[in-house]
Amino acid sequence: MSGISQDSDDQYNPEETARRRDEVIRRMANTPPQHRRAKPARRRGKAAKPAASGRAARKSAVAGKGA
Repeated sequence: MSGISQDSDDQYNPEETARRRDEVIRRMANTPPQHRRAKPARRRGKAAKPAASGRAARKSAVAGKGA
């Protein structure tokens, strides 16, 4: 790579740094915003629900009393 200076392995010369910075800014300016997607709703597991609650559980107990 011709843009990398020879005195240090991990440093770019000022011209290469400016070129890379300008390239990033140009890319950011030309990229449309990416909207965050809503997280899907978590489903409750069967273990979290009470065992005997609701109309169906009470209906069978009431039916047995009348007979």
